[in-house]
Amino acid sequence: MEAISKAFMMTALILLMTAAGPSLTFHTRRTNRTCITDMDCLPHHSSCYQRSICMCNDGYVAVNRTRNNNFECIKVAKKEGDLCVHDLQCEVALGKRSGCRFFDKDDPTFGECHCLPKHHIVRGLCHPTAHIGDPCKVSDDCYLPTDDIIAYCDRGLCICPPGYHPSPDRIECIENKGLAGPCHGNEDCKHPNTRCSLLGYCICEEDFFLNSDKTACEARIPITKLGAHCSNNSQCDSFLKETTCEPFSKKCVCKDGAHQINSTCYRTAVLGDACAERLECLIPSGTERVDCIGNICSCNPPYARVLHDCLLDSEHTRRNYTYNNHTHYHYHNSTSRISLGSGLTILSGLIFSAWGYSLQN
Repeated sequence: MEAISKAFMMTALILLMTAAGPSLTFHTRRTNRTCITDMDCLPHHSSCYQRSICMCNDGYVAVNRTRNNNFECIKVAKKEGDLCVHDLQCEVALGKRSGCRFFDKDDPTFGECHCLPKHHIVRGLCHPTAHIGDPCKVSDDCYLPTDDIIAYCDRGLCICPPGYHPSPDRIECIENKGLAGPCHGNEDCKHPNTRCSLLGYCICEEDFFLNSDKTACEARIPITKLGAHCSNNSQCDSFLKETTCEPFSKKCVCKDGAHQINSTCYRTAVLGDACAERLECLIPSGTERVDCIGNICSCNPPYARVLHDCLLDSEHTRRNYTYNNHTHYHYHNSTSRISLGSGLTILSGLIFSAWGYSLQN
């Protein structure tokens, strides 16, 4: 009867210790020595628990190094790298996936606590190392070499956090780069229709262009007619030279420094400027009088350069005729005009002449 009672007490004690947590587990602290008082407990750092069994004190673990039931109470490790002589010292703090790594494998006397191979430590516990895309049970299983980025276990697989994507070897999570952001390869450019340029930044792929908000690469829809609706300069200048997408009307128009002739825009060059073709040369009298001669805008004979225009000698004479610095006769297309000031001067002279004639008679 006494033996049954003692066995029942021992079973209850084991259950109590197991429920109490890792520091009081039966398997890590019991010494296999029964007792009534603390004096009955031979190992150092142990005491008699419930007048039944010798247990290692808090912070110590029972180790049977000689395999003859002569247990020792050895101080448990607190963190990775602590000195140890037995795996149990490490397992109490770092978990079952840790062990004592001896300095000399041929002399297992002293070592350090570390995680097992292919394991890593997170918040003081060792976890099996799973890379991006590998199976996992908890997020702490997902390993990344940097501490500032945390991977997650989602539906049993390790994934990168939002805004990141896995490297080609699945070892790291790389930040998704914005348009024009730095990159090492095409896999770094995660915006649709982008690639990594030779200069090391993300650009739109061929046949795509950066929209006006610089937020996306849109399909290039070429525009072949001036005045057509557009959303980006690339749509206009791909097929229409010297054009731009006007930001308010959103239409293809000639850009600054260019002029339109019929349905084409040309770079504007004045007399004496370099040119590539005749229609680039622009003068007030029209394009018929000017030409691109030797890649320079020049007047066509018999016209001669007068300031920024090409004129005949007769046109030049009439345009510069001046009378008394008051009366200016301007000839244009065989018509003449008398300025208002000149008309008043002539009218005043006639009135005074008539008045003088009346006094003499």
